[in-house]
Amino acid sequence: MDKIIRKETQSGQVAQIIERQISMGELHAGEQLPSLRKLAQSLGVSLQVVKSAVIILENKSLIISRNRVGIFVNPKLVTTGRKNVMILSSFCKNPLNDYTNLLLSLFDENLWQNIKFTRCTIPREYITPVGLRYEIGLIRKTNPDCLIVAIPQLDRGLAELLKDLPFPVVFIGDFHKGIIEEVDNQIVENTAERVQAMMDVAISQGRRRIVMLAGLADVHYIHLLKKAGKEYAAKKDVFFQYFSYADLKCNETETIMQHRKEAMHSLLQDTQPDAVIIESFHEIDLFVKIFNEHSQKVSNDLMVITSSEMHPGLTYIKYDYSEFSKKAYELINSLMEMPDKNIGHKTLSGLITCMPLVIESKHIK
Repeated sequence: MDKIIRKETQSGQVAQIIERQISMGELHAGEQLPSLRKLAQSLGVSLQVVKSAVIILENKSLIISRNRVGIFVNPKLVTTGRKNVMILSSFCKNPLNDYTNLLLSLFDENLWQNIKFTRCTIPREYITPVGLRYEIGLIRKTNPDCLIVAIPQLDRGLAELLKDLPFPVVFIGDFHKGIIEEVDNQIVENTAERVQAMMDVAISQGRRRIVMLAGLADVHYIHLLKKAGKEYAAKKDVFFQYFSYADLKCNETETIMQHRKEAMHSLLQDTQPDAVIIESFHEIDLFVKIFNEHSQKVSNDLMVITSSEMHPGLTYIKYDYSEFSKKAYELINSLMEMPDKNIGHKTLSGLITCMPLVIESKHIK
């Protein structure tokens, strides 16, 4: 497997995040950016990573630095003649791990150069009929050319609120429970392909007892994930077990951290895995600590695979969504050109590739 130097990768990603915020209108011409330290804290990266990202953006003339004053979006920037697309999604703490950003390659300025994005994020506790109705009212006033919806907690009742809007609505991702066949426009990846790719990484290293742990509980995507994992395990003649919060019978008042600890303890005691796939989780260092408490050394006794966060000794799955994003762009663009012609339910198979990367301690800053 290849090695990766995280700092260089993150500098480019941070630069892409800020560049997209500028193009989406979240940061306006002449607006001052947060301090370097605040940017580093909000993105979960080092100060040096942010400084390197600033240099990248300065070289593109997107931002300017003023000594002892701060960093500003270039006041001479003008973004006109673009289609206006609104993204309605649940809140994600770190843009580097935002599923919609990754799946659609929203940081690719060349791909989406004729589109101006505006994002509307909803905290999970406000994803209710009242909360969603309020946000839709605000979106109606902006009258976008298209609305992209990526809310894992969306159910049939909430989806009804998104019908009969005066602009096209596209659902992104296999999240939406019970409404998959009922929406007019939906673009999803092939979930089975994702599961198989992660399991193949473990199987290629001789691992035969595979456990997958994910934080999302009762959403359609997880049902697909479990089904695909079981079917592929049977085909490859390996053990496969899936764990989620819904399997743990935890009290609602317990913290997420406690949920994770209980999940790990149950996983290690009951299944004795030689490979663990951690899906949709962050703060991976907590998992590694628990593994070590059980005297299972990560990367030797136990192979840990994740696509959400890099950590020394783990195998990080780096996905390339560029071909998927190109096809999604074509579909969304065609829908805006002909709003009365639905694209239907589109599962885009064979367009996402992945590369397993072993993270070495010396590369983590």
